[in-house]
Amino acid sequence: MPGNSSPWPYPGKVLIIDDEYDELIKDASDQLLKNGVPVGYWNGRNRKTILSNTRVVLLDLILSRKDANMSGPEKFDRAIKAISRIRGASIVIIFSNTTDDPADFEEAYSRKKGRFPGVIAQQKMQKDNLKNPNELINLIERSVKEHPEVRLALLLESVIDSSKDGAFQSTLGHNVDVVASLVKIMERQAGKEGLRRELVDSLIRLLSRHAHSGQAYEELSGVLDEMLGKNPQVPASAALLSLLMYYQPHKEKVWTGDIFQTGKTDGRDIAIIITPACDLAFNKTGFVTVAFGFSLTKETLDNHKNILFRKDDTLRDLASEQEKVASTGGNIEAYENKIKKRIECYTDTGKFLPAWAHVLHHVDLKGNMLPVCLDLNDVERVPIEKLGNKRGRWKRIVRLDSPFIEALLQKFGGHLSRIGVPDVNFSLKMFTERAGSL
Repeated sequence: MPGNSSPWPYPGKVLIIDDEYDELIKDASDQLLKNGVPVGYWNGRNRKTILSNTRVVLLDLILSRKDANMSGPEKFDRAIKAISRIRGASIVIIFSNTTDDPADFEEAYSRKKGRFPGVIAQQKMQKDNLKNPNELINLIERSVKEHPEVRLALLLESVIDSSKDGAFQSTLGHNVDVVASLVKIMERQAGKEGLRRELVDSLIRLLSRHAHSGQAYEELSGVLDEMLGKNPQVPASAALLSLLMYYQPHKEKVWTGDIFQTGKTDGRDIAIIITPACDLAFNKTGFVTVAFGFSLTKETLDNHKNILFRKDDTLRDLASEQEKVASTGGNIEAYENKIKKRIECYTDTGKFLPAWAHVLHHVDLKGNMLPVCLDLNDVERVPIEKLGNKRGRWKRIVRLDSPFIEALLQKFGGHLSRIGVPDVNFSLKMFTERAGSL
């Protein structure tokens, strides 16, 4: 059992949420601190309190004395609102003097907010019953062990913490002149506007190199085996797959891989920026190259006059033959089946597509997850100012993430003289001559 000599095995802090920092809460905090556990306290009201890096929560269900006499689930409203502010995966353990069952609180949360994004432990503790210095530690460990998904989140965070140390030591751990030189190199690649993004992306790449070793990494195998042995109640969804392919750029200028809705009425309702990232640094150009495409909606697939049938030779010919047979009263079932199978090449299989076509699946178009077909022959130069105009017709949807954008650019390489890479792969002498002395 953990004691004063046992290190706390989990990353992040234990957050105690209670409306009053009384002797009971002080005792609980002292017990955790004496066991080497980082502890935070929040009264559930102060919105300035930083709630990041919180994975274990000890929650008082009644966060206002005037709620104590309520009998319905509304007495949990303040507690529900409080834990709704906690980001990321967490396990909530009821640490309260009420007699309410954790399942009742979970049901109340579900009715008000939907499914809780973490775990509400079914074991609880009465604050008045806290006597033994190890009781809270044991309660937390029992609750965590019952939920492999929580242990997975905790281990992943431990892996990230460990890799941060390695990445920072190899970069920011050097003297200030070395760090300044590194920043200057990145500024020459991305310009001042893109320096923050370039610095963060570079450190993330370095971080990933340090992530595949250490105790937490070794322990991942056991938890993953448990997860694989479970039968998931929620099957893989398009939203989860979309999360792996795209992200929403936050207050960033237009960049390689940005996907737009164009507002065009000729069927080309989608476009993606395919200008190499290195050409966008330093605001080298006022234009970007985009490849147009179209969303594969039901209307696009069903209407033989729509853009897909105009672009795909096989579909156009099948539709034309079907129309001729139909006009003579013939049986068109065979043509319908062939058209259906050809459309499935775009929507499902990805086989036998023409050279110009590149399909992106799981694009979130106003809440609808749809495939999008890009035409790599249909490219134009578009003013950046036009894409950044919030009042214009072009609306940025998402950004295609790595490695999917690299795969697209590689395919587009047959239509382009070069894809472009950062000016780093040179001898130090050549790099210094090209970029200017440090």
